[in-house]
Amino acid sequence: LLTVCKNYEAAQQGGEIEILPDIYADYIQYDRRHTDTPAVLNHWRDALNGIEPLEWQLSAETTIDAGERQQQHETLSAEEWDELKRYCRRQGITPALYWKSVYGLLIGSLASGDGDVVMSEFQAGRPKGHQRGVGCYYQVLPYVIPRELLTGETTTAELFGHAKGWQRSHRDYHN
Repeated sequence: LLTVCKNYEAAQQGGEIEILPDIYADYIQYDRRHTDTPAVLNHWRDALNGIEPLEWQLSAETTIDAGERQQQHETLSAEEWDELKRYCRRQGITPALYWKSVYGLLIGSLASGDGDVVMSEFQAGRPKGHQRGVGCYYQVLPYVIPRELLTGETTTAELFGHAKGWQRSHRDYHN
């Protein structure tokens, strides 16, 4: 991005522009060779076998008038945020995974049906040799919370243990 900004300034002032090699196209080809293999595609087919779209019906206890929007905004204080980060470190998870899991609990409690909850998880990172590349270096992966973990009997340790295990078990199937 720094190079893009320098080139923009140089172009405005009539200066010379540094032409970068198109390493992002190389990354896309590399990514396709490594993530579109039969082994990777079969892994994700097996991992997501039986997942169906969410049938969004609120439980009988929840009543919302048509067109009514439910919203509540909360802000963590600096002390609360620090405590949350310490808690996540003790659990061996990131704050992002903490919030995804909590959100999964919320969605699971509001949705009817007996299916699992599936959310998108963004994985970002640049492979070696692409530190100067310009482009979107991320992948979208599924994060599945099985229905049996969305009960009142599940402990946070079990939920976060599943979240860590899910990420580890699929580590070899993305770049």
